[in-house]
Amino acid sequence: MFLSLRLFRLRSGFSALQCISASQRTQDLSHDKTSNEAYLNDPLVKPSGSLKGISDMLYHGETLLITYYKDWPISLPVCFAHQTVFRLCAEVDGIQVYIAHGTADRIASHKASQEFIDRLPATDKKISLFDGGRHELQNEPDGVKERLADEIIQFVESRLPPAISVTEAEPASGTPLTEETPSNSQTLAKL
Repeated sequence: MFLSLRLFRLRSGFSALQCISASQRTQDLSHDKTSNEAYLNDPLVKPSGSLKGISDMLYHGETLLITYYKDWPISLPVCFAHQTVFRLCAEVDGIQVYIAHGTADRIASHKASQEFIDRLPATDKKISLFDGGRHELQNEPDGVKERLADEIIQFVESRLPPAISVTEAEPASGTPLTEETPSNSQTLAKL
């Protein structure tokens, strides 16, 4: 498949802006017919794509599984802002990755998502496979979209830094907080 993607990519370079039909079967999006009809009637959804865009999506998706996953950062410096005045910086131990995928998705392969997460060198990673879920899990009925929302919220909240009181933080400028330091509301009131 990789060779055929390279040939498709080469052809797309010659006629990059040429559009071809890229319509989807809306029944593959979700089990919710109302949501699927809304997708069809959305004026921003176009049933075509440029050769370059489709080529890049296919090529880079394949390359992600073969090569790019190796370049995934193990840690990053992260700064959390508090009321735009305080900055708390820390080195995050690993990059958190959450992937949700329906096992009945006919648009993107849940097996490729599983393979990607298995290869990824991230230490904090999770994949949730939704049995029978299609491509747009956020539109699936029967409690699927609620479970998805709950899992995302739990994943994020369980990785938030502990709460830090204003008295423990230092202003971003490096000057200590004093009673003369105006609050955001006082500054805005003066404007």
